[in-house]
Parts: sequence; structure tokens; C-alpha cells
Amino acid sequence: MKISDTDFLNFLLRYQNIKQYELSKGFQYFFKLLSAPNPTPRMQYSIEFYSDGWEKTHTCPAKLSMDFLDNFNSGLKERSDYRNKTGEKTLSRRGGYLLQVLKDLEDKLLNDHRTIKNRQGKRKEIKDKKTIYTKLLEIAGKGYSLGEHSNAGTYIDFPGNGFNRICLYENEKVPQNTFSLEIVAGDTCAQARKLFKHLSYTKIIDLEKSGWTVESNFHFAWQRKNILSTRGDKSLAISKYIEYWRWALDKGYIRQYNKNEFDLLLKEMRNANIMNNRDIENFTEYFRTHNYQSAITCPAIINRINYPKERLNEDVENLAAQLKEKIIAIHRVYSQNYVSTSKS
Repeated sequence: MKISDTDFLNFLLRYQNIKQYELSKGFQYFFKLLSAPNPTPRMQYSIEFYSDGWEKTHTCPAKLSMDFLDNFNSGLKERSDYRNKTGEKTLSRRGGYLLQVLKDLEDKLLNDHRTIKNRQGKRKEIKDKKTIYTKLLEIAGKGYSLGEHSNAGTYIDFPGNGFNRICLYENEKVPQNTFSLEIVAGDTCAQARKLFKHLSYTKIIDLEKSGWTVESNFHFAWQRKNILSTRGDKSLAISKYIEYWRWALDKGYIRQYNKNEFDLLLKEMRNANIMNNRDIENFTEYFRTHNYQSAITCPAIINRINYPKERLNEDVENLAAQLKEKIIAIHRVYSQNYVSTSKS
């Protein structure tokens, strides 16, 4: 006589919430049978997995009809008469089939659990590092107001000559497992006009001697929003970049351009190697698909020092003192009256 679904489920219900199962990595859980939201003959129930300390429960659909378990059994690599002798009449044997179904679902459960734990760990790591970055800049930039950087870091408002922020954060464009002290000078039109009144290549040499890397970062803005970055021609040395923008400042080229001036602007930028052919294509496509009627030239300079993340485990006061030295050095070099001793 074939066992009914009702009898079998009653048998299973005696184990739910009582027997604790264990995953391959040692996580323990209970299961509970629930009616499926949209039951079908082959999928009448769902299984809810849960355990103490988990962030949430997990619900998986389970095909717990008798037909399904019989078909599951017949797919096992056993003797052909195995099901006939034990499958249809033994509750414990059917329970074994169910546990095998649960075992198949455990992989999903374990992966979900790992994902949650990884996310929790990542959020905690970001929070912890942001706390450290904030503490470092509180000490290194004492007296200056703090802000939250978009890339899980911190910045201070700083009255530099051509820049107004000093950032401490993790930059996706630098080597992995590092964090960066970074200043973007000339990030706006107004900053760039101040910057190229005094910036020279000899100042860049002095910055590099004190540990700062220096690279060009020409981009376009609209009002106070940066909207399009460029890569530029790699043959253009930083010395030529600075030389060009000092000349362009006198010509009045650091400004807002209306859409009817774009062709002349792009021609000038390409001839000066400020933009490459791909930049020109990107610019044309961007303004074809966006409703901006003007663009502002922002010839920026990125100054950066990268540190291995292991240094975040050092004494905070000591590391902050070293960062402060770098900030003082760049502030001095960028000052209007700074006289370089280097030769270009």
C-alpha cells in the first residue's frame, strides 16, 4: 500500500525545528516546511532554513510530492528493485530521500550565507577604514573641516593655491591594497586659472622629490559638475601640458565654451595633444546623447602618494604626522612665492 503525502509530511513535521542539520563548513541550521505561495502538484511546499545568529532566513522551493521523491529515488545508482522493496512503504527511507534533496539545497544555502557574511565583512571593513581615514585627517589637518569622500574615504577643505581639498581614500586606479593621499589641483575652471598663474615644471620636480606623483587630468565640467574625462595623448609630457595651459590661460582658453564653439575647441585640443582621437569621439558622442549646451575646460593636475594598507595598522599619531609633512610640503610648493631650486 502506497504511503500518502499526508502521512509522510506528518512524519517530517516531527523533525522540523527539532533536529539540527549541519552544512559541510560547520554551519548548523533547522528547517521548517511551509505551504508554497503558488502550490502545484509537484511543488506544494517551501523549505525555510534558519539558524541562530544568521542575518535572515532562507526559503527554497522544494518538490516534496510523493511522485517527485519516487522519481528522485529511481534516479539513484542503486539496484533496479531498490525502490520496489523499500521506497514506497518505508517512512524512514522516504525521509532519507528528502534529506538528500535538502543536501542538494544546502549548496545554495551555504552560498547565500557566505554572500551575506562577505557583505557584512565588507561593510564593516569600509566603516573601519573610513574611521581610520577620518582620524588621520583630523590629526594631520587639525583645524580644517572634514567631509566624506564618495569613495569611502575622507577629505579636508584646505585653502590651497589652485586646490581646495586634500583626500584620503582608496583609488580604484592605483595598485591594489593601497590607499592614497590625493590632491586634484585645477579641478574647476576657477582653480585652474589660479593654478597656472604660478605652476611650473620645476615645481613638479620638487613635488616628485618629496614623494608625490604628478599626472595630467584634463576634463570637462558643466556648472559645478564634472561630466567628461579625457586620457590625452600619451606623448604629451607633463612639462608640455603645463607649458600649454600657462599659454592658454593668457589666451583666455580656460573658460566655458558654448556648443557652437565645440568644433574649434576640439581642433585646438587635438592639435595641442591635450585630447587624443578617442577623446574626440567620446566628446562628440557624449554631447550628442546629452542635452548640455556648453562645457567648461578644466585642466587639472592630480598629485598622489600611495601607501600600503598595512600601514593603517600603525600608530595613528605617527602615520598622521607623516601625512602632515606631505601636506605641508605640497602646500609650500604650490604657494605663489615658492622659489624652486630644481632645474627644468
